[in-house]
Amino acid sequence: AYTQLDTDTGTGFYPQISLLDELHEVHPNSTFVFNFRPLADWIRSATNWHRLTTRFAMFLMPGLVMTPEQLQRAISIRDTNMKKIPIKLSDVQLAKWWCGHVLHIREYVKEYPSHAL
Repeated sequence: AYTQLDTDTGTGFYPQISLLDELHEVHPNSTFVFNFRPLADWIRSATNWHRLTTRFAMFLMPGLVMTPEQLQRAISIRDTNMKKIPIKLSDVQLAKWWCGHVLHIREYVKEYPSHAL
């Protein structure tokens, strides 16, 4: 069983998002455990849990739409490895990312019914 596969230091890496097809190839009958809660609760939790949303803003999260300024700062942090402070993500950005992620996983499981969700 795999639980949390990501690394969210440095450039950040979320294989459960970026490598979903590869995970499917290796474990085509796996069960996806997808914790779901009200959007406002998820935003509050992600913001307060070890600065998760700050870390999201430091690297290129798959599916996260950033402003040009946020993107430039994230790339600068990644490329120079300097201790710069990322530009804060708005609750709307976080909500759009989370909703898109939920829909993507649901559609993926629908497309590959060997998985349980």
